Amino acid sequence: MHCLYQRNFHTSVREAHDGLLIAETSHCDTRGETVAKLKVDKTTFAIVDACIEIHRGRGHGEIAAVKELVGIEAYLGKGPELRQAFKRMTEPLAGNLFAETVRGVIQAETFLYKERGYASSSDYSQYWNRMYINSCRYYSNLDRVKDSWDVYANGRERIGCLFLRSKTYFLYAEGPGEYTIVGSINDTFHEMNTWIKICNDKVQSAKGTILRVPDEVCKESTQFLTALAGVDINVADKKEISGLLGTAQGCVHLIDMTDDSVNTLKYYLSHPWDDAKND
Repeated sequence: MHCLYQRNFHTSVREAHDGLLIAETSHCDTRGETVAKLKVDKTTFAIVDACIEIHRGRGHGEIAAVKELVGIEAYLGKGPELRQAFKRMTEPLAGNLFAETVRGVIQAETFLYKERGYASSSDYSQYWNRMYINSCRYYSNLDRVKDSWDVYANGRERIGCLFLRSKTYFLYAEGPGEYTIVGSINDTFHEMNTWIKICNDKVQSAKGTILRVPDEVCKESTQFLTALAGVDINVADKKEISGLLGTAQGCVHLIDMTDDSVNTLKYYLSHPWDDAKND
């Protein structure tokens, strides 16, 4: 078994001194480095500026403003507007990177509850209990959860860096048409790993380990990974993957990692990686 390819995503959300958040997600792999950056009003979460940077690979040295995103709220429920804006972008990874950046802004809201109009971290936690109910393993089992979100987040205020997330994927070859993709996520609130084996475009097995999450109930979501066996990666989309991994009874991060893992293999197989040095 040897490593064929690896890719890394890194998201950060930081406070600026002018009432704005500086949020960005970088993608680094064999072929290049791309960074999506947002400036967001920390009270309204409206995007006031956006740009894409390419530092290595095709388009090296390009820094371009992305006006399509300006004015859109970086928040839940804005998916249709964001996806419409992504369609007009020419950089293949741009939509994915900006979507990751918006997710980071939403996670950072935990430490901006005052700016967002909540009297306390407890009030903010109760808001999420109502709004996000039956959306994932945690919010579908609130009666079993031992600690509320604000308790898990320590109820502390932060300044400067509000949220960090790293996602890494390693692709290994085990034989002709046989691959293993190892994925990991490590952020301010979560830490977990997945291993997915694929042979001739079909999932042979999948497993995962959850190391750090808001509650023990979240760890039960790894049980759904066995349902991936037999899935054809050329047919399955994220909606099907979500269904197999429990949807509202599953973990949204395991679903994202599984989809990312499958797309990592597809991405590798669809590109002539041996000419990366010539880009």
